[in-house]
Amino acid sequence: MLLERAQPSGILTVYLDPESGYRHEAQRWQTQLNSGLTSLGQRYPDDRHLQQAIRTAAAEIGALPPEHRHRSLVYMRGLDPDWRWIRSLHGPVGTRFAWAPRPRIFPLLDFLHRFATVGVILGSRRGLQARTWRQGLLEPGPEWPLSVDTDDWRRFLGGAVPHLEQQRMTHVDSFMSRFIEQLKRALAALSPTIQETAAELGWQHLMVFGPQRLRDYLLGALPAPWNERSIPVPDRHLARVGSKEVADAVVETLTAWRDEQDDAAVTAVITAAAGGGPASAGVQEVLDLLAQDRVARLYVAADLELSGYRLPDGALRLHVPRDRQQDFAAEPDLVEAMAAAALRSGAGIVPVHGSAAGRLRQRGGVAAELRY
Repeated sequence: MLLERAQPSGILTVYLDPESGYRHEAQRWQTQLNSGLTSLGQRYPDDRHLQQAIRTAAAEIGALPPEHRHRSLVYMRGLDPDWRWIRSLHGPVGTRFAWAPRPRIFPLLDFLHRFATVGVILGSRRGLQARTWRQGLLEPGPEWPLSVDTDDWRRFLGGAVPHLEQQRMTHVDSFMSRFIEQLKRALAALSPTIQETAAELGWQHLMVFGPQRLRDYLLGALPAPWNERSIPVPDRHLARVGSKEVADAVVETLTAWRDEQDDAAVTAVITAAAGGGPASAGVQEVLDLLAQDRVARLYVAADLELSGYRLPDGALRLHVPRDRQQDFAAEPDLVEAMAAAALRSGAGIVPVHGSAAGRLRQRGGVAAELRY
């Protein structure tokens, strides 16, 4: 939808990410907004459309409810025709101000990639508690008690105790065997309900915190796709802690997992490109493949900034001959243009951070998996 909102007169895009320690200080938030809008206006002092958009944005954003200052804000504004798009997000988006014929969407794509909707299940002797982590916010969910005999549950979690006499050890082993069968049956009976909840709440991935055995049995009771979507978690019991501690554990686990996944994917695509496989690395190489509709998935260093040119046929180029630069339209934000081209062709976009971004920057900051 946002790609269709291009306006020749220009669209103002604001990403406002209040500093976490000062989100309740209205004056600091307002100063951050005013400073960004003023700096943007000074870059294009003769653009009357931008000056009008800045005045409109200052009034509209300033009139938003106070709770918007406590979260990240994405604001896009066009005047001809009149159009506005606002989202308040739980989670960092960075602070950026842009003026271009198209909305600036790459930071939003980065946010959505990093902040997938995750189902969080907390396991304990009382049963399972469901939560949904959605764009930086931990939402409450249903609780599912497990109908099993919980006698000696603690002994089950810890395993047999070596110093117990043989008769007692035999009793414990027998209990464990019976208990495991009860637990597996209870989780199998609960599996359809968990799947319905996941579909209703839009879970893209799953984290199960609790005893290792309980996590293993739960994932074993769910169908194959959820085993693949499960994110490995440290052995932590979070059923009795506060929401903030659970949310912090989710963020830490999700960030580490996402970085690991992106790093492996970037390594694979660069290796495939070097070996002549269905992949490519390098800015102009990928731009040419985008024009041919051959890109299946685009990998871009999240902090990459490039300018380039747009040819009359719409193709993008990083460089053109110096004596012909005046013949082509300047493309001041080539990364945005690449992201828009990829979305229009149905390609996936993966903004990457950390070591994966560093590996990409050695090859221009861009790589792609190809359709053929």
